[in-house]
Amino acid sequence: MQNELNALEINKTWSLVDLPPNKRVIGCKWIYKIKYKSDGSIKKYKAIYLTDTRFLASKPVPTSIVITAKLCQNDSPPYNDPAYYRRLVGKLLYLTNSRPGISFEVQQLSQFMAQPTTNHHKALTRVLRYIKGNPGQGLFYLVSSSLQLKAFNDLDWTACVDSRKSISGCCVFLGNSLVSWKSKKHTTVVRSSSKAEYRALASSSCET
Repeated sequence: MQNELNALEINKTWSLVDLPPNKRVIGCKWIYKIKYKSDGSIKKYKAIYLTDTRFLASKPVPTSIVITAKLCQNDSPPYNDPAYYRRLVGKLLYLTNSRPGISFEVQQLSQFMAQPTTNHHKALTRVLRYIKGNPGQGLFYLVSSSLQLKAFNDLDWTACVDSRKSISGCCVFLGNSLVSWKSKKHTTVVRSSSKAEYRALASSSCET
């Protein structure tokens, strides 16, 4: 297996599946071939993704979220096209399979699928503009790496403005390769920050 991996060409193009040209998956045009590069980029997919969302010509931004901004229910007038908002969030959920860096932002946006507001849509468009400015990011797994398992977690106590529930994040590495990640809001309100930290640590331990 090791020899087979070493024999792979970095810029080789791989066929994925034979589908009709108009076939779509969760609203995105299907890609027949993807060119893998040494940095793990999948720029061809990102370009078509942004074309479908009508953000290909948008102005890029350096970050995917404004740190000081806190999203909450009824923080602005309702967005006039909630179905379009839901479609975009669904595409971003799919994109987190290769872009873990936007997992927290997508977790935040997915809380307001029922009644999105203009502020929620503004935050959503910022994520898309961030993707526009960073099209080549993704996961890259080295052929040879150590088998040391490492896990990291963090917690934002009472981060949700509406429910006062905490939000925790976890990522697990096998060697230098990221193999598991998640950003999740807790199901209960915890009155102690220490107790919330222990809950986040227990969740990370189970994932490991």
